[in-house]
This record gives sequence, structure tokens and C-alpha cells, in this order.
Amino acid sequence: MAAARTAMAMQPLMNVARAALQYAFIAKGMRDEQLALQRERIAHDPGRVAAFERGLAEGCYEGAQRGIADVLAARYLDSGRGHAVGIALRYQDAGDNDRAIDWLEKAYEEHDPNLPYLGNPLYDPLRSDPRFQALLRRMNLPPLAPRPDTASN
Repeated sequence: MAAARTAMAMQPLMNVARAALQYAFIAKGMRDEQLALQRERIAHDPGRVAAFERGLAEGCYEGAQRGIADVLAARYLDSGRGHAVGIALRYQDAGDNDRAIDWLEKAYEEHDPNLPYLGNPLYDPLRSDPRFQALLRRMNLPPLAPRPDTASN
């Protein structure tokens, strides 16, 4: 988090640093901070802002994540543009692990270069799912046991 903040201080529009900070907030359960940063990241996109605010009003944090995921998924399916892994993470953060894995499968089909990072703690909520483990096997990655502090998720 400190490195991401330092990078953002030097280059305020550095999206990689913003994404790293956002993922750190997610991993640490810092939802208020995650929502504030997410608002900044999507401010230029009225469609995502509307879905985010509507989802937040209807379903709190998870609703906001689902709203953004739904917008990104629709855009992806319409144009083929976007990042399936990013959509998967939004669905996972919304608590919809089945849809998250569906999007990871799509990322696999498209050879997304971000898939080798599935060992990242961000994916802990998916570790116990047989489909996630099967995806790891197809990628020739070692199986990942659920972490003790996330086994109940």
C-alpha cells in the first residue's frame, strides 16, 4: 500500500498503482477505502458511476461491485474489449464466486496474461472451488489449498 501511494504521489494518474492500492484494500477488507478509490477510478465513466451508485444504494458494497461487473461484462460481450480477469474480480468482490469463475474461464480461453497470478491472495475466496482448482491444473499451476484464515468464506 505504501509503494502504491508513493507511486501515485509521483504520478497521480498511474493506473497500475491505483489498481494495486485497490486490490490491497480488497485483500485487507478495507471496504470504505476501496469504495472511495473506486469512485475516483470510475469518475470518467458515467455508465459505471450510475451502476456503482445504484448498486451501492440497493445492495451496499456487494451491490456496487455487481453493478460495475455487470456493466463491464455487457461491454465486453458487446465489443470483445475489456479484461475478463477484472470482471471476474468484481464479481468475486460482489460475492458471486460462480460468475467470477465463469469469467476466469473466459480469460483462460483468451490466454489472458494475468492468469498466472491466480495464487494472489485476492483469489482466496475461490480456492476451495473445484472449478478454480481445475483451472489451475489446466494451466499447469500447483493446486492451492484454502488459506486457514479464509477457509470459511
